[in-house]
Amino acid sequence: MNTNNIKMVEFIEFKRNCSADRVKKSNKLVRFKSKKECVFGELLTDFAFNKQYYIKAIINKDYFLLKNSLGKPFIQFRNERFWYSLSHSGGIISTCVNEFFDVGIDIQSTRTNIKNSHYIFSNLEIKDNIENKFNKFKLWSMKEAVSKLTGQGLKMNFEKINFSKIDNDLYLFKNIYVKTKCICFNSVPYFLSIATYSVHKVKYLEVKLEDIRT
Repeated sequence: MNTNNIKMVEFIEFKRNCSADRVKKSNKLVRFKSKKECVFGELLTDFAFNKQYYIKAIINKDYFLLKNSLGKPFIQFRNERFWYSLSHSGGIISTCVNEFFDVGIDIQSTRTNIKNSHYIFSNLEIKDNIENKFNKFKLWSMKEAVSKLTGQGLKMNFEKINFSKIDNDLYLFKNIYVKTKCICFNSVPYFLSIATYSVHKVKYLEVKLEDIRT
C-alpha cells in the first residue's frame, strides 16, 4: 500500500478506524510519515485478515493480539491462531497473513541508504553488491524477512545468513524458504521478500486507500 500521497485530512478520517492502542502510539510519533505507517499498517493488516479469513480483527471482541516468547506478535481469534508480519519502506507498507504457519515479510526501497553494510553482508556479498547495485537491496530484504520470521530481529547475525537459490524467486537458508520479487511504485523499484518454514504459494494483492475504507 502506497501512503506517500495520503493527506492529513485522509489520515484523520482513517485514524478513527484504528484501535485505541494504535491511536495512542501514533499520537506519540512526530513525523507525519511515521504516523501514516503506524495507522495504515494496522488498517492494512486488518484488511488482509478480512479479505482472506473474513475476520475484522481490530473491532472483533473475539480477537486478541498476543506475543510469543520472542516478542513476535500473532492474532488469537477464538480457538485459532493466525500469524502475520508487517513492513514498510519509502512510504510503502506491506503485510502478510497466514493461518497455518509463521511468516516474516520485508520490503526495501532501492532509494534507501544502507548503513552498516559490514553488519548486513559478508565480504563476498559486499564484493558482489559493487557489481550489481540492486542485488544488495534484494539480499537485505531477504535477510530482514528471515530475522522477522525467527523473531530475532536485529539480534540475528545477518552476515551469517547465506542463501541457496532454488528457483528464480525462491531461496533457502537452513530450513527457511524465502520468496522475493521486485515491484515498482512511482517508477521506484522495491524488493519484497516473504519468509516461511515451508515452500509456499504467495497471493499478492495491491491495496489502495479506497479498498480499506469502511
